[in-house]
Amino acid sequence: MGVNKKRTIISLLFLVTISFFFVAFHRGGDSYLNYPKTITNINGRSLNLYIADTEKRQEQGLGGVKSLKDDSGMFFKFANEDFWSIWMKDMFIPIDVLWLNEKHEVVYIVPNMRPEDYPHIYTPSTLSKYVIEVNKGFVEKNSIKVGQKFYIE
Repeated sequence: MGVNKKRTIISLLFLVTISFFFVAFHRGGDSYLNYPKTITNINGRSLNLYIADTEKRQEQGLGGVKSLKDDSGMFFKFANEDFWSIWMKDMFIPIDVLWLNEKHEVVYIVPNMRPEDYPHIYTPSTLSKYVIEVNKGFVEKNSIKVGQKFYIE
């Protein structure tokens, strides 16, 4: 094989490798877009929620996300009720977090969790089966209170 052909192959391999890492790291924050979705409604407000229904999806959550549409969020769906904890690892945006029981009733709320709160872990004082993460201010803007019910499709 000639020197030019070797250089061409090495250059192509280098470009493919660099492209792979660029795509992997650039898309990392958007990977939640490939999650299944559900629609929920509370107080007449509809939300498009990305479902974190596997351990891997739940671990990543909204980590790496730089912005979130006002009508979007993440819906953590756990197999059973427990004291499910949330942290702000790899987060770039502040969020409001709501914990819901099996009947989709809000049982605990933490508004304005901030990225700089990490490594603090937020744990509800009540059992929950679901967790919803939305943009900071959603709870206040929509007058969400403990005891209210989310209607999830």
